[in-house]
Amino acid sequence: MTFNKTNNLVGWLLFLCSTSLYLFTLESTASYWDSGEFIAASYKLEIPHPPGAPLFLLIGRLWSLFALGNVELVAFAVNALSAVTSGLAVMFLYWSIVMIADKLLKKISTEPSPSLLMASGLVGALSFAFSDSFWTSATETEVYAFSIFLTALVFWAILKWERQEDTSDQNRWLILIGYLMGLSVGVHLLNLLAIPALGLVYYFKKYQKTSFWGGIAALALSGLFLIGILYGLVSGANVAQHLEILMVNNFGLPFGSGAFVLLVLIIGSWIYAISYTQKRIWANANTLVLAMGFIMIGYSSYTLVLVRADSNPPINQNNPNNLLGLIYYLNMEQYGTRPLLYGKHFDASPIDQKQGKAYYEVGENGYEVKDYKMEYVYRDEDQMFLPRMHSNMMPQHATAYRQMMGLMKGEKPSFADNIRFMLSHQMGHMYMRYLLWNFAGKANGTEGAAWLGLADTFEKLPDSVTGDQARNNYFMLPLLLGLAGLLLLIKSDKKQLYITGMLFIMTGLAIVVYINAPPVEPRERDYIYVGSYYAFCIWIGLGVISLFLVLKSIPKLSIRQSLAFATMIALVIPGILLFENFDDHDRSNRYLSIDQAKTMLASCDENAILFTGADNDTYPLWYAQEVEGFRTDVRVIVLSYANAGWYVDQMYRKVNQSEALPLALTQKNYKSGGLNDYLPLVKNPKIKGAISAEQYLNLIEKESKALQASTGFGDLNTTPSDSFYVNSNLAEIRHKVPERFHGLMTDKLEIKLKGKALEKKDLLILDLIDSNAWKRPIYFNYTSLNSVNFDLQKNVVQEGSAYQLLPVVNPDDDSLLVDEEKMYDRMVTHGLWRDYKEKSPYYTDYYKGMVMNQRHQYNELAKALLDTGQINKAKETIDYALEVFPERLAPYDLSHVETTRLLLSLNDLSQADYIADTLAGQSQNTLDFAVQLGDLDSLEVRKSLYTLHELAMMYRMYGHTSRSSEFAQTFEQYAKILNG
Repeated sequence: MTFNKTNNLVGWLLFLCSTSLYLFTLESTASYWDSGEFIAASYKLEIPHPPGAPLFLLIGRLWSLFALGNVELVAFAVNALSAVTSGLAVMFLYWSIVMIADKLLKKISTEPSPSLLMASGLVGALSFAFSDSFWTSATETEVYAFSIFLTALVFWAILKWERQEDTSDQNRWLILIGYLMGLSVGVHLLNLLAIPALGLVYYFKKYQKTSFWGGIAALALSGLFLIGILYGLVSGANVAQHLEILMVNNFGLPFGSGAFVLLVLIIGSWIYAISYTQKRIWANANTLVLAMGFIMIGYSSYTLVLVRADSNPPINQNNPNNLLGLIYYLNMEQYGTRPLLYGKHFDASPIDQKQGKAYYEVGENGYEVKDYKMEYVYRDEDQMFLPRMHSNMMPQHATAYRQMMGLMKGEKPSFADNIRFMLSHQMGHMYMRYLLWNFAGKANGTEGAAWLGLADTFEKLPDSVTGDQARNNYFMLPLLLGLAGLLLLIKSDKKQLYITGMLFIMTGLAIVVYINAPPVEPRERDYIYVGSYYAFCIWIGLGVISLFLVLKSIPKLSIRQSLAFATMIALVIPGILLFENFDDHDRSNRYLSIDQAKTMLASCDENAILFTGADNDTYPLWYAQEVEGFRTDVRVIVLSYANAGWYVDQMYRKVNQSEALPLALTQKNYKSGGLNDYLPLVKNPKIKGAISAEQYLNLIEKESKALQASTGFGDLNTTPSDSFYVNSNLAEIRHKVPERFHGLMTDKLEIKLKGKALEKKDLLILDLIDSNAWKRPIYFNYTSLNSVNFDLQKNVVQEGSAYQLLPVVNPDDDSLLVDEEKMYDRMVTHGLWRDYKEKSPYYTDYYKGMVMNQRHQYNELAKALLDTGQINKAKETIDYALEVFPERLAPYDLSHVETTRLLLSLNDLSQADYIADTLAGQSQNTLDFAVQLGDLDSLEVRKSLYTLHELAMMYRMYGHTSRSSEFAQTFEQYAKILNG
């Protein structure tokens, strides 16, 4: 068999093996974060969050058909798309390493060894296949697996182009690369970051005599090409907007005329340019024109967004159903901007604001300005070059900046502070830590986990740490082999060094600089930099050659022996990665995210309205409804989205089995840029106490001047009182309230404002409460209940995982009302949990937190049952919770302190003692480790002390003095040590 055939066969075998591994460890359903949204959007071709991924959705839709009509298998089928594309990425990485190694060996010796080439590719590709971040993305529905596949394909294609000698063959490869890049925009923009590396390959191929400044020029031109695609094709589109407005508003043509004219101009110009360059036999220019055209053809997948948004699917984020809306969607303008090269620091206060670009909406006779982007003006001294410490989106950001950089309150960050923050946090903590996670080792699965060095291998640790499945120690071997490959390039092949180094930098550190991350993120972001890990694995593969050269220098070893030993030693590295990473990357038979979502929906009465938070509060619910068709009668409203006019518009139409919301205000009242985006509290001294919500809403609807005030944001409606009341006919609605709460009912429900203003979302809730008149059940989840600007804690009743708003007033400030009958039926009798039936699926730290939340809810139910004398049901509830969320799924946590108390009150000493002893053991391990490290003031230390103290108090309360003394002595022992 020839080398090429063998090489191709090895590549395909790598694809089959890695894909099989990913399918075996594949997430069984929709995981947390964006997965649920992407699966639902793929299944029905809906519109996910900006900037969307239309090509990914189209292919995801095709893959969903492999479920063969079984909706419960749709998630697995779409997840499998990530598994297959990840396997393809591994295959193309292998072939790329072989080609790079071939050029390197020709520099070192005249006869490259086929076996050494394949060994190099094999070790590098397998190291990538089994790496932490890449394996994670390969087992869930996210765009990153598909994106890295396209990156690997494009990089392989440019290396194949480099090996072509015939000019026409070369040009075909360049056109293919252009088309692939256009397609990649319909998945994720990360693929475009490979362009500078491709530019260097082109430069080194076309110019035999290269120079430093020639390389700089090649990079500059590549950078301009990248910027041209990003801003001219993806984000710019200002020409399209102006042409559309001109054609529709000035010439009276139909909507879309500007887009049509622009399309004709582009196609006409493209055809003309092709013809012009052909006639003059300008081969390079003709190839460039063709490649640019194919980029646009690939990019045309975004027409899906316009077509599907116009059909009003249930998930229709931003509703980009016209050209101007599509531009807003593509530019991700709802997320705001972060300064890149120049801007204000985090503690700067605006001195003025100015009117920026106009936002348009479709009117009766043309496009109408719906709003203007308001831009703050800052003092020159509050702005600086390369502002890394910039974010004031949340109060904790400013606190974090100061703590990290040692700044006093009111002290402005200097340029040096910004650079220190960039190097230490953004590049160090948020990039290098992730790189070392993948190639040195990972301490554990908790948020902010450290990387592991060689010294950590021999560190004495408690069982709670060493037993963490996500503690993966690679003994730094992948890192060392990769550095060996890098050093070999530095010594022997500068061109390949610059190419792979540019790919590594552009997909790693360049992203760090571009995204300018704030000091606090909602989750770890290692998945962003997988392209950088891909480049590093090229160096790992080349490290095999470095190892071979070292062994070759040993006199007693022949070349064949040196090659065999180098291959066997190097293959240990992907073996270690596979062995260490398998247990915490096996996501099969894990259903918690969707079971939690279904439990939330099942907690609602028929035809309910449910307010949620974003992302993990909502995306699993969307999946359950849109894919599995579960409880589609419940209208899910994302509270944070309700500040956007486009989202409120969707509340006026039926979705699935859920009717439109009963609202008194019109869509005009909720339009963005109107009077009701923000309604500041301006108390009217003549008003005493609460005002009628109905009368207030009538004034809002009529745009009464009595409510309006001029502000820096233009004319806005105001709120004359911080309290509203809603009248209720108790006789008509008494049957909707549990009988034991009838004494708490009120015919005049007072709703008190928590802040200093109403936002649009709050106005929507006030409108809904008043207009609905208790006809449809209104629910909140925990997040939305605490996020709305009304104090509704006294007016809700927990009925499962959701809280129904009812015309009741809870006299107890310290607890919520619980409808124990409904909650028991929904969460015990008809519980939906599945994971306990399987072989202990791996739970990340986030999943364990979700389990703790569920355990707490079952405790609340058990307490309510005890309060009403239902002893047997209380015991069944605790037993059920311990069964469906056992210790093997997630270690006992703080919720079990209360579980222990409940078991003691039920006189179940056996279970109480077991849990108490387990909690005490965990606490002692944590405290011993804290003493060992000298870290005596951490949250975990305080939790452990609290646990021991509470156990001592509980056992004393229930008359078990000997056991109480045991816990008390342990508590006092550690308290004494920690207090010095």
